[in-house]
Amino acid sequence: FGKPRLSRTTRLSPKGPTAQATAIAENPNPPPRRPPATRAGAASPRRYRPKPSRGGIGGGGGMASNGDNKRLFRVRRTVLQMLRDRGYTVKDEEIKLSLYEFVDRYGDPVRRDEIVIHCEKQGDPNDKVNVFFLDESKTGLAVVRSCVEKMKLGNATNGILVLQKALSGPARTEVAQSKKYHLEVFQEGELLVNITEHHLVPKHELLSDEEKKELLQKYTAHETQLPRIQLTDPVARYHGMKRGQVVKITRQSEVAGEYVTYRYVI
Repeated sequence: FGKPRLSRTTRLSPKGPTAQATAIAENPNPPPRRPPATRAGAASPRRYRPKPSRGGIGGGGGMASNGDNKRLFRVRRTVLQMLRDRGYTVKDEEIKLSLYEFVDRYGDPVRRDEIVIHCEKQGDPNDKVNVFFLDESKTGLAVVRSCVEKMKLGNATNGILVLQKALSGPARTEVAQSKKYHLEVFQEGELLVNITEHHLVPKHELLSDEEKKELLQKYTAHETQLPRIQLTDPVARYHGMKRGQVVKITRQSEVAGEYVTYRYVI
């Protein structure tokens, strides 16, 4: 019947080979051993997880500040493009400012209170605008009045407030009732991209008072007979349209080449 096989735990006499040597001889390539099973409820062994880099663009902030810096960088660039499209004097190097230069100028993380834009209208130095970037905690009546005081010091009659969240009720009332100082409110999410650069958005041009008068005389029409565009329209808000103005809209047409229409702002 042959020799009986020895188990791994059985040892022969001191003069003979051990059971381990016998097992290796019988199976020189054993399968890999499985790790011992953990008990129910026992903590699993810890796995190595690489820590996120703490060096942001400027090397000081973490991943959260790096994302916030990029967000503010994009919002600021859109605001500058919006002011230029409204006819204000904006330097090209300010719009082309890189992210690294932006963080180097305003710090890491970027403080919103330090991003203040002041521009003058081309051909009208008395028409000035201030842009304020407000912190999340500053959306009440006091901050609106503080911005108005800063506008007074800079002789600016137009102001733009860029917020992270909506204004409080009293603050919205203050903005709506302000007569001498015209205030506009934008959420940061509305300015992450320039909507006028989208291929589906046609070209919008505001007519001057003289151009509006010539248009109505040419077609012997009243302004209220024109198609309308609301002040809440995103493109109307981008261009800072005011009630009673007329805007020229130029669309590309496959048949006519260009199709021009006019709309009355209500």
